[in-house]
Amino acid sequence: MTATTNHNARAQQARKYATQAASAATNAAKTLANDPHKIDNGALRVVIYALLIPIGIVFSRNIRPYASFMAALMGADGTPPVARLAGLCCFAAVQYLEVFPQFLAPAATNEKRAARMWLSIPAYIVDIVACWNFWPPIKEGTPDGIMLVQFIDKGNLVMTLITVFGLAIWFWIRKRARRAA
Repeated sequence: MTATTNHNARAQQARKYATQAASAATNAAKTLANDPHKIDNGALRVVIYALLIPIGIVFSRNIRPYASFMAALMGADGTPPVARLAGLCCFAAVQYLEVFPQFLAPAATNEKRAARMWLSIPAYIVDIVACWNFWPPIKEGTPDGIMLVQFIDKGNLVMTLITVFGLAIWFWIRKRARRAA
């Protein structure tokens, strides 16, 4: 009789835990459904996340300035895999610092906002210098002292702008597409 009683007590305890787990899962699903950061429109959600594909392709090409910088720092010929990996880490760190202010909660204090903005400014400067070193914005053979629009290398300028501002613009678009809290 004691074995049956113990078995029944364990079964009741298991049912109780299963009910609590189901209740917690239901509450979590309700909370997630009411998340103010959720993008309601399914088509808009697909478009926003589809934008990550070209950004990822462009970013895979945009690691080159950092990889060449790391290879030069290592004194290596070409760009060995170690320099590419170090360049990827440097690129990821710079990109993270650039978008760091966008991760603030809406109720964050002005001091936090200012501190994060001041952290992102040097990242933008490093990114621009790295890109302009790899993709010079002025065409080769331009006479010294002349800054005319015809001597600007538009392809290099576009690659620099995409590298520097691409991820920040994607986060900005994603933030605007969220539902109003």
